[in-house]
Amino acid sequence: MDASRGEAPVGQEAEVTLELSRLLRISTRFARAFTLRYAERGSLNAFCDRPLLAEAVAATREWRVVPFPPLPPVPEAGFPQDDLKPDLLIAGIGRGRRWLFQLLLDVRVAAPLGSTWVGGRKLSRPAAHAAVWDLIAAKDAAEQRYVGTLSRGDLDDWRADFDRLPLAHIRPARDVQWVPELSLTVREALGEMSDGERRRFEPELRAFLRQVGVLAPQLRLAPPRAPFAAVLAVRRARWQRERAAARSRI
Repeated sequence: MDASRGEAPVGQEAEVTLELSRLLRISTRFARAFTLRYAERGSLNAFCDRPLLAEAVAATREWRVVPFPPLPPVPEAGFPQDDLKPDLLIAGIGRGRRWLFQLLLDVRVAAPLGSTWVGGRKLSRPAAHAAVWDLIAAKDAAEQRYVGTLSRGDLDDWRADFDRLPLAHIRPARDVQWVPELSLTVREALGEMSDGERRRFEPELRAFLRQVGVLAPQLRLAPPRAPFAAVLAVRRARWQRERAAARSRI
């Protein structure tokens, strides 16, 4: 699948996707933690339900993050594909420059998921993406291909459309929710970052959360507090200074 960026749609929802793609490109730790959410069973069950995806993420040496990737044209599909663009592509490359996995996402904050007509059938957008993507030859894409969503958890059941399709190559991921899953993912990634990486990541994180807050203030997303280890280090340094000051007065 072509990893060149597609023409970005306009609007606040599109800006959220662009900000999210920046975060994923800045930090491989965040990209890894975020992608692994799609290997889990559900928002309340972190059991790894897609072990092949988890293994591919663990083996990834290089990441590709592309907002609004154009799906390759497939004449055999028999329907217009010009406006059929997912919001985000996350992909992993391993040894020998080989694609390990590709994950197509529809990102929603306040807008509905939407649907489109494919071969005379009205499908939710993730299912429509899968219908086109499944026609791409295996040699031109990753062996592990998934579609999923990021939302508030209030989307229509796109899996029902997906399950009715005779797909050979595409697997369903899941709907990752802004709260609590994205918040937990950010906290986990921050806890593993070096000071330099955190300084690069946090300004982009704040810009991203502002965009989401404009569209859905009820989510109440806020930058997480500093990881416990960092807080402990600050407190330890303060105690040492106070102890040294007390000794100097004796």
